[in-house]
Amino acid sequence: MSDRIPEKETTEAISELYDIKIKPLPPDTPAVHTFLWKRQNPTKGAVGFFNIDGEYHQYEYQLVAGQPRYKLLPGLSDKFPSHILPMIDTKLGRKVIAKSGTRSGGGVVDWHDPVDEAHKAGVTEHPNIATIHGIAADKNKEPYIVMEFLSNGTLDRWLEKDHRIEDIDNVVKGIASALEHIHTQKKLVYADMKPFNIGFDEEWRPKILDFELAVKMSDDGYTRGARGGTPAYEAPEQVHHDRPLSVRTDVYSLATTIFSIFTDKQDGWSIKSFRDDNFEKNPESLVPFRKAYEKKLSKVQKQQISKVLHRALSAEPNDRQVSIKEFYQEWHRALTAS
Repeated sequence: MSDRIPEKETTEAISELYDIKIKPLPPDTPAVHTFLWKRQNPTKGAVGFFNIDGEYHQYEYQLVAGQPRYKLLPGLSDKFPSHILPMIDTKLGRKVIAKSGTRSGGGVVDWHDPVDEAHKAGVTEHPNIATIHGIAADKNKEPYIVMEFLSNGTLDRWLEKDHRIEDIDNVVKGIASALEHIHTQKKLVYADMKPFNIGFDEEWRPKILDFELAVKMSDDGYTRGARGGTPAYEAPEQVHHDRPLSVRTDVYSLATTIFSIFTDKQDGWSIKSFRDDNFEKNPESLVPFRKAYEKKLSKVQKQQISKVLHRALSAEPNDRQVSIKEFYQEWHRALTAS
């Protein structure tokens, strides 16, 4: 009987991952993303991608024979989206999480560049960016990024509950710090900010954990890559392939993430629908704060927070804050207004 997992089964059925041996392929190798290549190499997996310098690379990989290295940790799945697995590294005895590109809701369907993602995140060390440990694969040769264990789950779970205003500010501050670092030090547009892509470590420090769509900016600060984000959170220019992206693309998506923290709408599409039909059409409107935050925030704070988010959610990029740093400064002033 075959041990192949049915293709329609989700990542929730995956309980073991294997080490893989990765081999770079020569530049003249035919495209690996074809049925012909797969038929000729039935025991191998492959990836092909443009790296952050715009160079195209292809790799093949094979599972390392023997026992699986990573095994699913029971009782923790409710803290994470289905494409993120809490696991134990049996070789080193440490807890990790493994991220697949097969997503049940929104985002990219085919995860074709795990090697590149590991490279991008691995060289972008920052206290608010998850540390990459390596790459593994399930028995069907589907790849996973293995990274530091984020014991307190992801932001999409966190925002389901009410929190202190100070705690919300700390979360936004950490995310903003990471994005500013990505922009100024690594010259990347992150292009995929959303609650699913933020995890919390043991000390509740927020960490960016998904670099799949990050793309390098040119000297003028623009790029035309990074399509295929999550519609409920992506900026308008990501939808239109003829429009360049910039740091202001990430300003927009950070604002949508903050918007979701404050509202009582628990799914991205409900939030997007409200923003499109109500909030963004009326520049004087207020964020629909959930009851707990209605009570905690003063009238002035609610007005100022809404004003900052209105600017950040402008359809025209040039009308938004010029940087994440400027956005956070405005946000923090609004949050502490009296």
